[in-house]
Amino acid sequence: MTESLPLDLEVLADSLRGMGYDIEPETPERGSAIIARRDLGERVVMLVIDQAGRFRADLTWLVGEWPAQTALGGSAFRSVERVAREVTLTGHVGTAAEAETVVRALGEIEPWAAPGNVAGAASADIPPPP
Repeated sequence: MTESLPLDLEVLADSLRGMGYDIEPETPERGSAIIARRDLGERVVMLVIDQAGRFRADLTWLVGEWPAQTALGGSAFRSVERVAREVTLTGHVGTAAEAETVVRALGEIEPWAAPGNVAGAASADIPPPP
């Protein structure tokens, strides 16, 4: 079995920045990994890719929101019930180029998750709560 070379995280971070991701600063306790986030309001893509090629993508989006008025202990409060969906992908990439290709293809899971696509609608096939 051949041992793969570590990913060039600096090159990958630059590429992710070019796709609209914010890169969290590296900390000693995190080790050699990139944490990248693309915040699209009620939709978020979070990536974690380490030097060994372990890959994780979390796609999260708001499905619905239902405000209401409620009273607790004689005081009036506004409550908001939210329902969100999340898809988590885990796997392995062999090169920074492969990681970039996978990130660009996230739109195949949810159209809005593709870099540069902010107009695509999130899935909303879950009915509102009772």
